[in-house]
Amino acid sequence: MKKQLLMGAFLLGSFLTASAQLTEDFEGAFPPTDWTLETTNSNFTWEAITGDGALEGLQSVNVQYDPDLVAQDESLVSPSFTLPAGAPTLTFITSLSYNWAITEDNYDFIVSVSTDGGANWTAVWDEADLGTFDNYTPINVSVPLADYAGQTVMLKFQYIGTDGAQLVLDAIDIVACPKPSGFAFIDPQPTTTAVNIGWTNTGAEYEFEYGELGFEQGSGTPLTLTENQVSLTELSPSTDYAFYIRTSCGDDSYSDWVGPIAFNTVFEPTTPTYAYGFETPSLGGWSTFNATSGNATSGSPWVTMLAEGDFAPQEGDVSMAAGAYGAESDAWLFSRGIELGPNDVATLTYYVKKRIGAGTGNVNNLGVFVGTDRTVEAQTTNLVPATDITNEEWVMEQVQFAAPSAGVYYFSFNYTAPAQAQANFGWVVIDNVEVTATASIDEVSASQLSVFPNPANNVVNIVNTSNNLVNAVEVVDLNGRTVKSVKFDGVSEAQINISELSSGVYMMNITTDNGSVTKKIVKN
Repeated sequence: MKKQLLMGAFLLGSFLTASAQLTEDFEGAFPPTDWTLETTNSNFTWEAITGDGALEGLQSVNVQYDPDLVAQDESLVSPSFTLPAGAPTLTFITSLSYNWAITEDNYDFIVSVSTDGGANWTAVWDEADLGTFDNYTPINVSVPLADYAGQTVMLKFQYIGTDGAQLVLDAIDIVACPKPSGFAFIDPQPTTTAVNIGWTNTGAEYEFEYGELGFEQGSGTPLTLTENQVSLTELSPSTDYAFYIRTSCGDDSYSDWVGPIAFNTVFEPTTPTYAYGFETPSLGGWSTFNATSGNATSGSPWVTMLAEGDFAPQEGDVSMAAGAYGAESDAWLFSRGIELGPNDVATLTYYVKKRIGAGTGNVNNLGVFVGTDRTVEAQTTNLVPATDITNEEWVMEQVQFAAPSAGVYYFSFNYTAPAQAQANFGWVVIDNVEVTATASIDEVSASQLSVFPNPANNVVNIVNTSNNLVNAVEVVDLNGRTVKSVKFDGVSEAQINISELSSGVYMMNITTDNGSVTKKIVKN
């Protein structure tokens, strides 16, 4: 199922029998008073689940999968209760954890309503309403029940499956004034200064407040809206924002506030020095592409990975990871656009590690590319060949790229891996990416440094015709890899031995006390 932008709070309390309200948090004995279980498999029916598996509070309920993949049809049925008038909404939290060998077509989760004491049932929601279920991800669900307003009803939560899946359920509530949900950008799509946001709730009126991400509610810009969408203009480019919203149902009746919900304007290209650690919901203008998403069994995408257990990001609370999928993976993570000048030498720095989930963590390859667009086809320069990441501690890596012309460039991380079994799976994780650039000095300054012989066989001499003092020299191949690096202590002349380099064309980046210059050299 698709992730929601907000993990909303739900009202907790004891269950009220035959009342105008239904609230169940499963914190007491299971099954709760007057709830019933209907099952075709007495070994694997609904049961209480505690600890890390609980979705909210100390306890949830779940249906555990049958390891023998026996057909299951398990239902949890509420007692009768009376729905409030108006536009009542059923809310609950759910998640589905599935093993490595199933397909998503082999299970279903259905919510049904009965108005005749359980003799007949009408389905009002199933998991397909939310699209693809994200493994282990808690989902907030809202189901409109306006068609049954004022009636006495029963609810049935039904799991049907023939594979290895575990369904978890918590925080069931009937809300008289429903909260807005299903937030998404609508046409026209976001620009650098404007966004249009819609939602699925159809209340008569809404209270809305927005500001830059992290603003305190009450200090933002308030709006009163009469339809389930809003157009926000005169925003700042490349900026993360957030909003709070609640439904007004009349007669001083309001839903709970929902928020903060994060959104952003379009991120424009930026200039070095640029650093990003994946700590904002928008990913700061970065984007992902799963090259296997069109296959019958898609591989791993790039996703955010938070601190948990013995894992911690290199810095902060969030990192990016790919891996742990039972299908062959080919996932791309594209950076925000970086503006570089002609012959600028960009240094890409990043931290990387392998996280093991089970066994030895399997093979997890990472390649690094750069190109002129956020597409696979445009990533034409391979800076780091695909390499199995084996270090289990954070390691800082650096690679350089000499821009052949002025323009906007996008760096990318390409994760590839074979299908991974449940007994042997792992991830590649990256964090804290930085791009710096050394601009070439102007033609007058460049003419003050002479490089010879060129072409050269063994030694290249750098002669200073002015008062520039050489501090460092780096030799970079046409793929952007630094193949030789030498430090100097402010010398007027320098000599570089390139005898060990392969024949070809290289860029020599010379750093002086007055700036830097890039010279092209040829090794015979």
